Amino acid sequence: MSKPIDVERLRSAALALRAAIQAQMPSDPYVQQFFRALEPWLQRAEAGKISTAVELNEAPNPYRFLDDGLQGYGALEEAYAEFNGLLTGADDETLEFLRGLGLS
Repeated sequence: MSKPIDVERLRSAALALRAAIQAQMPSDPYVQQFFRALEPWLQRAEAGKISTAVELNEAPNPYRFLDDGLQGYGALEEAYAEFNGLLTGADDETLEFLRGLGLS
């Protein structure tokens, strides 16, 4: 059984992630690719169409940060970690831990 998630919190995280992406997108083709991969997820979250957590293997791939060198964009990485954590049903304690590491 899928875990219900806070639709409004996910929507807010999606909007923050979109803003972080758009801040870097004009100057980095890898950010543009990252955006294209995430766009369907962002659209669904912003429209309130995701109400249950997705499995980690179904969520957008976080390895793109390492593979494409995106870890240099701290705000983008933090926004993605928050969005992905909410999308996959991470509890508040886990999200707080990630924030403490600078990952959410």
